[in-house]
Formats: sequence, structure tokens, C-alpha cells
Amino acid sequence: MKSQVKIEKIEIYGYGKWTQKSFSNFQEMQVFLGQNEAGKSTLASFIHTMFFGFPSRRKKDTNTYEPKKGERYGGRLTLSGTRYGKITIERIKNRDRDRATLTHENGSQEVVENLSRYLLGVDRATYDDLYTFQIDRLLNLRDVKKEELNRYLLGVGTSGSELLLNVADSYQKDALKSFKPSGRRPELNQKLIQAEELWAKLQVAKQKNDNYQTLLLQAAKIKEKLEMNQDSLTHLEEENRSLSEAIRLNDYYQEWLQLNKIIEAVDTSFLPADAAKRWESLQTQMSDDLKKMSALNAYLQEEKKHYASFEHLEWYQTHQPEWQSLKNEVNKVSNLFTEEYALTNQLHQEEADIVAYKRQHGLGDEISILDADQEAEIKQLLEEEEHLQADINLVSQGIAQSDAELETLEKRIKEVEGNQENGKNRPQETKKIRKQPILWGLALLALLVAFMYPDLRIYTIAVAVFMIVLSVLPVKEKTPTEAYIAQETLASRLRDLKEDEEAAQERLLHYLNDQERLEMEQSQVRQSQKSWLEAAHYPSDFSLRRILEENPAAHLDRLERKLTQTVTQLEETELAIVDWYTRTAFIRKHFQLEYLDSKAFFERFADLYGRLEIEGTKAKNSAEKISDLKAEQQEIQKQLDANHEKRNELLENAHVSNEAEFYQLIQAKEDQVKQKQRRDFLAEQLEGKEALLARYPDKKRAINKLETNKEKLLALQTKRTQMQEEEVSLRHEILVLEEGGTYSSLLQEYAILETELREMIIDWGKKMVAAEWLENTLRHGKENRLPMILEDMNDYFSRLTQAAYKQIIFQKSGLKIRHQDNTVYEPFELSQGTIEQLYIAMRFAFIKNTADIANLPILIDDGFVNFDQERKNTVYQLLNELSETVQVFFFTFDQRIREKFSEDEISMLN
Repeated sequence: MKSQVKIEKIEIYGYGKWTQKSFSNFQEMQVFLGQNEAGKSTLASFIHTMFFGFPSRRKKDTNTYEPKKGERYGGRLTLSGTRYGKITIERIKNRDRDRATLTHENGSQEVVENLSRYLLGVDRATYDDLYTFQIDRLLNLRDVKKEELNRYLLGVGTSGSELLLNVADSYQKDALKSFKPSGRRPELNQKLIQAEELWAKLQVAKQKNDNYQTLLLQAAKIKEKLEMNQDSLTHLEEENRSLSEAIRLNDYYQEWLQLNKIIEAVDTSFLPADAAKRWESLQTQMSDDLKKMSALNAYLQEEKKHYASFEHLEWYQTHQPEWQSLKNEVNKVSNLFTEEYALTNQLHQEEADIVAYKRQHGLGDEISILDADQEAEIKQLLEEEEHLQADINLVSQGIAQSDAELETLEKRIKEVEGNQENGKNRPQETKKIRKQPILWGLALLALLVAFMYPDLRIYTIAVAVFMIVLSVLPVKEKTPTEAYIAQETLASRLRDLKEDEEAAQERLLHYLNDQERLEMEQSQVRQSQKSWLEAAHYPSDFSLRRILEENPAAHLDRLERKLTQTVTQLEETELAIVDWYTRTAFIRKHFQLEYLDSKAFFERFADLYGRLEIEGTKAKNSAEKISDLKAEQQEIQKQLDANHEKRNELLENAHVSNEAEFYQLIQAKEDQVKQKQRRDFLAEQLEGKEALLARYPDKKRAINKLETNKEKLLALQTKRTQMQEEEVSLRHEILVLEEGGTYSSLLQEYAILETELREMIIDWGKKMVAAEWLENTLRHGKENRLPMILEDMNDYFSRLTQAAYKQIIFQKSGLKIRHQDNTVYEPFELSQGTIEQLYIAMRFAFIKNTADIANLPILIDDGFVNFDQERKNTVYQLLNELSETVQVFFFTFDQRIREKFSEDEISMLN
């Protein structure tokens, strides 16, 4: 069988939801498990894309799976087991016109348009029909006739369809259009006629050269040697083909011989027909009896243990008065435990309250309750602080007033000094010059009024004239005496202001000294307060006023007195419980319960008392049960002895001494049925090949002879090359003699025609050889394949339908299905689920029996969603069997598949 084509690694650059993602370490059976939208269909589409190219955007409703995040659209796929070894297929959108880049193991690369020759001749349509498994694409098998099925299976053997057969027919038709053995109209026939006519003309012209015949004779001898060489090559090639066929069939032949020896070596004729059934019946009966015996033994041992557990009865009767006294105090003790629990909780709460209060106020354990002297001292310190603060406030007001007064005086002094400076620097100009613009403006205004109000024209003109005259008259300047008087007045005022400023500064200095003194006294008072807090062990953030108002030491004292009362009550309750617990020491010692504390033992007390009360009744019942079980054991042992005698008798009739030999004999008989079927199948495969196998019976010798023939073939090919070179040299000499005149023209014309004719013959030969090769390839090893496929179809279909249907029948009228009750159905009469099971059985049988020709990985995308769990389990078994010949990729969301496959066979998709 061919090596399995297997996907080794998947590398996705960008495809649908997957970006920069790798998958590897695939098994022959690989499950991809994930919920909806996990990327299962995307991953299956990626594998299909790597094989056959990107999805077309032209088709409606087609998901192209282009990445949404800007990644490169494409990826790589690594395959092993191809006819070219391990290869890597890489496709990237818009690179090399979407063609695949192939990388071989030696590192060489090539860009390939069509990958079918690397995929065992399988194209996109064939892969979709055979290897891509979707339940909604059921094949239309109802109209397939028996005589057509063999041809269909020939196509399945290489591509899963009749594509190659159609191609072979097309090649043959094209070849017949170019040449027919008895025709004249085809192009090649016409060229041959033309060549014959030209050859005749050429022969006449050749006679003119004397040496031509000699060279022609030598050329003919070389040609004869070449033909003999070709005959030898042909003979060796035919013998090599025979050797290859013998080597291929030798394993089948040896297996056939071995099966004959095995079948004849074991004689099972004396074994009764129903021996296995009788043996299994006895085994079942004995097994059931042994199970019953084992169960009875277990019950008996358990009952004996139960009876032995009644060891406290005598002791209880001896100490019954003490038990009764303790039982009468149960309610009282229960109340004591309840009271203890409540007091314990109360104690914890009170302790927590004290701790919380101290923590809340930052108090330690050293603080004490305030006495009268301490309270008076605190009040005195607070009063001193209040008086000092009032004095400080008054001084602060005086300082603020002094600052305001000084600021006002400074402004007034600066104003007087500024006026004094302006009086000294004033320019000595007349008022006439300064007032001319104003007087002229008034004159102009009067003229405007005169134009606007004619009635007032005389008055306004007079005013304008007066203003003009006034503007040209000189104004009397101030005298030096008046300026002096003004300066003296300003100087006197300035002196008074400076005296007031000095007095204000003295007052401010006095206030500042008082403020400093009062602040020092206030600091001393606050330090005294702090010293008092430290001496009384209060935290630094406490104030004397807060201590005076809250008195936290007194509150703590109240809490601690309450805690002391609770502790006293709890101790009294615990003493009462200890007294009762001490009086129960004899019980705890007997039952080995010394490790229990009083509470735990009290909870067990009632249970112990009840157990002892009913122990007597149980002991009596237990003794009766033990007696009944022993009687039942004796009856079962009698049945076991009788069946054992029957089994020994069966072993004697089968001529074996023990159970192992008996099973081996039965297994041998069952194996012989399969071995005979296999032997008959091998005989069919070897039919007609007896002479060939008799000629080459030894595989090793045949291989050695094949290698020797290959060496001879290489030597003949080398010799042929030498003779061809010699022939070329002779033809060159003939060509030199043929040059010149009409003969040279005819020779050139004939050479051109010969070239055209050779090309046409080569083209015709290619088509004929291709057609014949395709036919032979499809038919090679396919004879008698139909019975094997039908056998597997029937087996798979029966398993999938729980043996409800037992046979698939091919008739001229179409496909028939036989029920287990022998009723025959048409396919359209079956339910949809049964049709799906029929399709699966036929498809799996096709794949299994054509795996020796094409065994590409299978892609199954949730193809069994309509099946119940039992039929799903059967399909999973079939997939495991199928994965022995082809790799299976199964995409599903069914979480229960974890129970059917190992962790290595399951890839989780998130």
C-alpha cells in the first residue's frame, strides 16, 4: 500500500478569524473540538484553499475568509507521504497570481498553477466529492447501475470522479482528428503523402554523388545497430516490468502460501458446531452462581461483623443505674451548655468593646479616673489659655490699626513731597501761550453758532472777536513771592506728617512687644497642658477640654466591672459542666472516647444510649440471618458442582485439557473463516499471474535481477548515445555531399517538411500515449474491486443501522436496500437518517478500498449532527478504522467526543 499522505503542520498568516496561528503534531485521527464561532469551518476551508486556491469573490453567498486585521491573506501547509516526499505548500493572496509555492525537502522551490499531480491526480471537484465530507451533499446513488459502477470506481481510484476517463477520451478524439491509418484528409495524413513525394524526387538527385552511397550504407548499418539496440532496450524494459509485477505480487503470493499452511495445520472438524454456545452458556451460569456466592459471602461476613459488634450489651446492663441517673440530667446539662455558649459570646463581645474603645481613642492601660484636684487643675489651665488668647486678639487688632495708620501717613507724605518737587520745577511761561488753543476754539464755536442761528449772528460774532483779541493779549505771571509761600506751606505740612508717622511707629513697636510676650506665655501654658496629658498617659491628639467633657477613664472602668461579672458567671457554669463530665468517665473509657471534650461527648450521649437500647434486638435478628445465608450458600454450591462436571465433559469431547486450549480451538475455527476469505481474495488477485510467479518465485532474486537489468539498460543507453553521435557525424558528411544545385534545395525542403512532420507525430503520439496511460492507470489493480467495496458497504451500513438493514443490492433498475426481515426497499422509501447512513457507508467503503491509489486527508465538518448518540459512537469507531489507511480531520462541537478519543487526538479551538 502507498504511504499515507498526511498533513504534518498548518501555519496560518491570516484567514478568517485566524491570524498568525500554527497547528502541528497531528495524529492519523485528529479531532478539532470547539463551540460555534470557534473557527472549525474556517480551518477546514483553509486546508481546502491551500490545496486548490482561494475562494472566488464572484460566487454569491461565498465566504472568502479574508482577514479583518490587515494580516497577509494566506498561509502554509506541510505534507508528508506524497510521491515527491515531504513538501510545503504556501499561498499568499496577490502573490504569483495566487499560485502555490512548493518547497521540497532539499530546499528547492517552484511556483505551481495546478497541484493535482502532487495530490495524486485529485482536482478541486474530486476532492469536494470524495474527501470533503458534508452530509447535505448526498451523492445521487439511486440511479447508479451495476454495469456503470465499475467505471465509476475506476475514477474514484485516482480522483473520485470520471474526470480522467473523460480526459483520456478527449485525448483520443484529438489524436484521431490529426491522423487516421486509412485516411487521407487529416493534416498528418496529407503531410505524410507530401513527404513521400518529396522523398522520391530527392532519391533521383542523390545518385549524382559518388561517395553518397558508401556513406549511406554506413548510415544504414548504424541505423540497424540502433534498431538492435532498441530491441534489446525494449526486451529489458519488458522484463523489468515483469520483474516489478512479480515483486509487487510476491508478498500476496507468499501470504497465500502461508495461509494455506495455517489453514491445513489446525483441524477443527471434531469441534461440535454449538460448542462455543454451550461453553458460553455454562460459563454464564457459573459466573452468575459465583457472583451470587460472592455476594452471599460478602453478606455473611458483613452480618458476622454486625453480630460481633454487639459487644456492649453486658457492660450496659451492669452500669444501667449510672446511665439512668446521667440520662435524667440531660436537659439540665443542655441548658448549662447553652448558658456557657451565651456567656462566652458575651465575654468576647465585652472584651472586644474595651479593645475597640481603647483603639478608637488611642488609650493605654495606664490612664486613671479624674479626681477633684486633677479636674480643678485642668480648668485652671484652660482658663489661663482663654485669657491669653483674648489678650493676643486685642494686640493683633492694635497692630492691624497701626499698620493701616502708617500706610495712610506714608501715602500722604509721598503726595506732599511730590507737590513740593513739582513747585520747584514748574516752567516760566505766560498764561497766554497756554490758553491760545482754548480761546481760538471758543471763537470758532461762536462763528458756527452765528451760521446756524442768524438771529444771534451779531452777538456771536462779537463774542468771537473778543475771544480772538483776548488770545493775543499777554497774561500776567505769578510773582516769586507767591511760589515761596506755597513751598513753605508744603514743608510745614510735611514736618507734621513725619511727626505723626514716628508716633504711629512707636505704638506699633509697643504692640509687637506685647504680642511676643503673650505668645510666649501662651506657649508655656500649652506646654503645661501637654505635660499633664503625658503624665496622665493620654495620647497627644487628646485635649484637656475633651478629657473634661468625656472622662474616658470612667467609661473604661464601667466596661471592665461588667466584664468581671461575666467571667464569674462563666466559671460557675463551667464547674457544673465539669462535674457532669467527670461522672461520665466510665462511659468514655469503655467506648474509648477519652479524646472527646465535654461538649462533643454530650452530643454523642443520646446516640450511645439509643444504640445500647436496641442492641439486644439487633443481635437476635442477626443470628437468624446468618443461619439463612449459610443454607442458601449450600444450594448454590451444588449448582456449581453440577455445571463444573458438564464443562469437563465438553472439554473431553473437544480433545483439549483446559479452558485456554478450548478457547484457542474456537478462535482458530473463527480465524479460519477469515483466513479462507483472505485466501480466496488473494487467489483472485493472483489469477492469471501463475506463470509470472513461477518464473520469478524468489523476491530477493527478482530484485537482484531487476537491479542487474537496470545496469544493463544503462549500458545499452550509453552505447546507443555513442552510436547516435556516430550517426550524426555520418549524416553531416552526407549533408556536405548533398549541398549545391537542385538536390540542395530539395534536401532543405525535405528537412523542413521532416521537422514539421516530426512535431506533428510527436503531438499525435503524446495524445495517444496519454490516453492509453490514463486508461491503464485507472484499470491497474482495479479488477474485482467491486466485491470488496460491496462487502465493506454492507458491513458499515449494518453497523450504522444497528443491523436493521443487511444488504445493499445493485440491479439494472437501480439501487435496492434489504431489511433484516428480507423486505427490499427503494432508496426513496427510506427515512432521511437512513439515507445519510447509507451515504456514509458507501463513501467510507469507497475511500477504504481506493486508498492504495489515492489516500489524501479527509475533512469532515460536523457531518453527523442528525445521528443519535449510539449511531455517533458507531461512526466514531468507523473513523478510527478508516484512519488506519487515510488521515481523518473531524471538526465538531460535541463535547462527548472526549469520551471516544484520546487527548493527543483532540485539538481544542477557543
